[in-house]
Amino acid sequence: MRKALVVSTILVIIISLNIGCKKYDLDGYNYDVQRSSTSKNIIFFEDNSIIYGIDTLTKSYEVIISVENMDIGGVAKLPSGGIVFTSRGNTNNAIGYGWMYITDNQFNIIKKIDLNGFPEGPAVDGNHILVSVNCISNNSEKVLQIFNSRNYALVKHVTTQTIVYAVDIKEDKLALAETFGAVPINAAGHDPVAEIADLTNGRGVDVALELIGLPATMRQSVQSLAILGRAGIVGLSAQSFPITPYTELLGKEAEIIGVSDHLAQEMPLLIDLVRNGKLNLDGVITEKVSLEAVPINHVLDRLDQFGKGVRAVIQPCE
Repeated sequence: MRKALVVSTILVIIISLNIGCKKYDLDGYNYDVQRSSTSKNIIFFEDNSIIYGIDTLTKSYEVIISVENMDIGGVAKLPSGGIVFTSRGNTNNAIGYGWMYITDNQFNIIKKIDLNGFPEGPAVDGNHILVSVNCISNNSEKVLQIFNSRNYALVKHVTTQTIVYAVDIKEDKLALAETFGAVPINAAGHDPVAEIADLTNGRGVDVALELIGLPATMRQSVQSLAILGRAGIVGLSAQSFPITPYTELLGKEAEIIGVSDHLAQEMPLLIDLVRNGKLNLDGVITEKVSLEAVPINHVLDRLDQFGKGVRAVIQPCE
């Protein structure tokens, strides 16, 4: 059972498997290579709705597959010489759903499988294709689907539930997080790292999201990690925080990742989720202020003092 820690005033989390990207220089441009294949010196990288193939010897590249209006989640090589990739809908008709595509060795799509959820990039292990899917009906559930890589039949369907711990110093914010299914931890009177260790039987969490930007909470997010855990630093800060390299990072083979939560390309997806009722922000927006200096500065002052409220929305003046 996967566990996650969130140091935040609100709670929105999706746990995902991630294979580290590497930069590949091609004709003066840098591309993030997300999945790779060693067959015939070809590597693949995806850019929104397009999969490119790059010959690592000649550095030439070409479009392998283009899927209109779809966000590609990852690419993996099949024993047959073809590829498997997942995609997520980003149109009104497709929002919330995802598919897995199978190609032949000429990269022609020969099969499309409805995964009914938000899929992550696939992995090929021997004669099996593994795809992790975040459920639409209950975003705390994750499904691992295992397919036969020869006839593409579903071999096994495993459902797990993610445990999320929400850490804050305000009881009202913890109560709100609890309504989303999180286990609340009050850091005002307890050591959250020790509390997490106790609740996970000493294991720690797989993913920790730090959304405040304080040196203390950034370090706590790293200290709470399990082996191979990942700490995502989202909170904005110009301050540094200390790390004990071996015990907190190297010994666990843990990762610290910078996360930007201001990606413009994600806004249409989020707006559609709200419009279709899949993302409920009613309890999260606790205040609306006008587009004027005095009320905005008042909200920012309260934020510096860790005051009440979760999210304030600025409305244009009428």
